[in-house]
Amino acid sequence: MAADSLGTTGASLGTPVDVDNHRPNAGQAASSGTPVVHATNQLTWTVTPTVSPTAPSGTTVTDVELDSPGPALPVTHFVKNADGTWTVSVDTSALDDGVYAIAAVAMDSNGVVSSPLTANMVIDRSFTLTAPTQTVVTPDWSNLDLSYSYPGNWAACNGYTGAGYVGPSHIELQVDGAVWQYLPVYNIGAFGRTPSGTCLLPVLGGSSYNPKPLPYGKHTLTWVVTDSNGVQESVDQPVTVAAPLTATWPTGSETLVTGSTIHVAPTVSSPDGFSTLQSWTVTDQNGNTLASGTGATPPALSLATPAAQETGGRLTLNLVSSAGLTTTQSFTYQTGWQTAAFAGLSATSAVKGTWVKLSSSAWAKVNGKWINPGVQAHVQYQWSVPGSGVWHNGSAYPVGPTTAPLPTTWIKAGSNACFRAVYTEEFPLTTSYGTDLIPATSAPVCLTVKP
Repeated sequence: MAADSLGTTGASLGTPVDVDNHRPNAGQAASSGTPVVHATNQLTWTVTPTVSPTAPSGTTVTDVELDSPGPALPVTHFVKNADGTWTVSVDTSALDDGVYAIAAVAMDSNGVVSSPLTANMVIDRSFTLTAPTQTVVTPDWSNLDLSYSYPGNWAACNGYTGAGYVGPSHIELQVDGAVWQYLPVYNIGAFGRTPSGTCLLPVLGGSSYNPKPLPYGKHTLTWVVTDSNGVQESVDQPVTVAAPLTATWPTGSETLVTGSTIHVAPTVSSPDGFSTLQSWTVTDQNGNTLASGTGATPPALSLATPAAQETGGRLTLNLVSSAGLTTTQSFTYQTGWQTAAFAGLSATSAVKGTWVKLSSSAWAKVNGKWINPGVQAHVQYQWSVPGSGVWHNGSAYPVGPTTAPLPTTWIKAGSNACFRAVYTEEFPLTTSYGTDLIPATSAPVCLTVKP
């Protein structure tokens, strides 16, 4: 067994070749594996020829000849080794990378020639490796793509060559010359091609490994790819590792009173410590630009909502950093009519054991006027021990557009207590921007109980 300069074994093979002097049973063709030629341009192939057991006594193998592709390689003879094997060593520099059919033909001392022993020779000297195009990356580099191609595309992007698999098997990432992460390559047939026709190779190699976060700053990434025959190629990618800016922008959905003014003045921060704000825009739900600016000063906006109707929308902040990275943050809002609730007691003090009436009313401010809310809702009465700040649910009553007056309840005076009414719509308007639910809680009213 031989090894090439890269330490890859299998370039020399001990394979039997039968010689028979009674044709057509002379010799049997058999697969011999795949000899591989690397940058040394040297094919080394070892075979083990044998004479036919029916040959005359004393018959020996006298010659083994290498048949190679066309006139590019001269007819070459194997050399007999002390252990009975025969080895040929041929310079293949005249051949391009690719797959070639070769054969070994043995002759015995009677002049009888064997059938050829055939094999595929793979010449895999190099491949072209192209680095990702990004010059600015984040610590998470999992979205980067390498690409590669074999000379003349003799090895397809799915690894097919007609003589077994040839393609990337491992990816090593170095940062400033030090090994950072080592990744196996899986299922290259799923990656496809780049627009230029080269073979796509995601930097994680189709594995499920998590990328080790890159350090911030300027670095040189070196990508080292090893193929299935042990051939290595590398390429450098100078990068700046940066992070998108962050901003204290509202998130989720907010419900606002109709006619409210939305104030936004985000604080912008730089997680990487060196990126600065270059420009910003604020857009609405239709993509219209509401405000924009350049430089390091973040936005400070006040946007009024319509006072005469319930409405909703989305505000999106876009930040561009000095590293060219974009931050996008959005929040939605829905406005609803302002509501108010009131609670009242028929008496603010009572003798213990007597009854006091608790009543309430609810209103909505529509187009500047306080009116009956006119919707299906409910009123929840709550009570609290004076000074505790803890409220407990009491009676709850459904109310509708025509409920007038709102529900009342009777309270038996037992100890000092405070009461309030909480008004909530049963079926608030819900849009893609949120809900118009504006609940109302009355001011507390308190009862003093006398002995």
